[in-house]
Amino acid sequence: MQAYLEFERPIAELEGKIVELRKLAEQDPTMDIEDDVARLQGKAQQLINDTYGRLTPWQKALVARHPAGPHFSDYAGRRPAVRRGSRRGGGSRALSRAGGGRRGP
Repeated sequence: MQAYLEFERPIAELEGKIVELRKLAEQDPTMDIEDDVARLQGKAQQLINDTYGRLTPWQKALVARHPAGPHFSDYAGRRPAVRRGSRRGGGSRALSRAGGGRRGP
C-alpha cells in the first residue's frame, strides 16, 4: 500500500477505483473493463499533472521528504567507478600535453 499525502487524496481515490475494477474483473472474466480502466487512468494522469503542476513550496517539501522516497542508505553503498588516471593524475594524455603539445619555450 502506498502512502499518500493530503493533497494526493483525489489521485489515491481514482487509483483505488482502478484496483477495485480489476479485482471485479478477476472474479467475473466476462466483464470488459479495459475501456473504463483506460478512461480512469487518463483521468488519474491528468489529475497528477494538474496537482503536481501547482504545488506550493510546502507541498514540494512534503513530496521531497515523502516516506517512500529514496534515502541516504539507498546510495551509501554505491561507489562511482574510478576511471583510468582520474585519481592519481596519470594515464590522461590530455593532461600530459598541457600547453598544446609544445616542448620548451
